[in-house]
Amino acid sequence: MEDTSFNECKNTLLLFFREHNIKGDIFFFDFRKLTEGERLITSITTTILKKDLNWFGKPSREKVALMLDGEPDLFISLLPSTDFPLEFMATASRAHFKIGRVQLPGNTFDLVFKDPEDRRLSEAEVCKELIKFMGKIR
Repeated sequence: MEDTSFNECKNTLLLFFREHNIKGDIFFFDFRKLTEGERLITSITTTILKKDLNWFGKPSREKVALMLDGEPDLFISLLPSTDFPLEFMATASRAHFKIGRVQLPGNTFDLVFKDPEDRRLSEAEVCKELIKFMGKIR
């Protein structure tokens, strides 16, 4: 089942970035097949679509270049996934610190926010905990 709380999470993160004078870019994976008349609610520039993947799941050079632009301090993945597009982007990122929900091969993430054993947290729930955590270490 697809998590639909990403928009709430996006707004929460953007507010946190603005309040703490942090430059932040948010990238999205959206592999849905859009129906006629349906539009993306995220920026096409920072959204990786199914058509942006090559035959084995590597995101396009343009999308990777956008993510690699600059010197990021932090890479955050709120996806509870180990799918190759996420693994590729997380591994390719030159961020100094990486946060994820599921550890990837090679211990890619420095910090992992795991779901409790009895249920799967939404992106928004994890985002709220992440904001609390970042507020403490800032």
